Amino acid sequence: MSELPSPTLGEQSRTVTPEYAGRALFLSFRFSQGEVPLQHLMFKYLHTVRPELGNDDSQFSTAVFRSAKNLVTRTVSDPDKHAVGWEDKVNYELSRMYKKMRQPNNKEGNDEENTRETLIPNITNLMLDKDLEYVAKGRSRSGTSNTKPQADPHSSFIIDYGFRGIHTGVAEYDQMFNEIREFIQKQKEEETKLWKDNLGSKFTNLVNVYNEHHPENTVKNY
Repeated sequence: MSELPSPTLGEQSRTVTPEYAGRALFLSFRFSQGEVPLQHLMFKYLHTVRPELGNDDSQFSTAVFRSAKNLVTRTVSDPDKHAVGWEDKVNYELSRMYKKMRQPNNKEGNDEENTRETLIPNITNLMLDKDLEYVAKGRSRSGTSNTKPQADPHSSFIIDYGFRGIHTGVAEYDQMFNEIREFIQKQKEEETKLWKDNLGSKFTNLVNVYNEHHPENTVKNY
């Protein structure tokens, strides 16, 4: 598969708007697929490439929360929205994770451990496990019935956004998926211990299942 260019800072929106940050928050739930540690790692990644996404201004924060909640409301089916306690649960989860997005590092401060070079391997490992879990079960992600590729029960975020180059709508996530792809390719090309131990078998399994269900978009020569 041909190389995909990494998004540059010039391709990112020059000013981080509440709507843009709200979309980043919303997508963190989608891409983490219920894996809270993965969501935290993604927040740390965002902080390394675009700390402005964690703007702590009160008016900005209120607008970010409102934007993210609007996106949740638009993607959740009507029966779910009318369930008892649904709005309270959404408010709680958004508030909890938005706090993490604004302050992704612990109080002790291990910023030296939160470089892209250290974060990407961990993000890749956790996301690959979640992709395999969903692909094996053949079920779509909750709250995404009207969207693609999320509605596809045999979709893979790593393949769709990293290897096929589908855009997420947030340049920093595009960059993250591009770096995930580059990391996997490097492990394979150099035949590293990590690739031989488990990464290679897991990713090959993911590609095989994905290709079986997507003959029109098969992943080759990865």
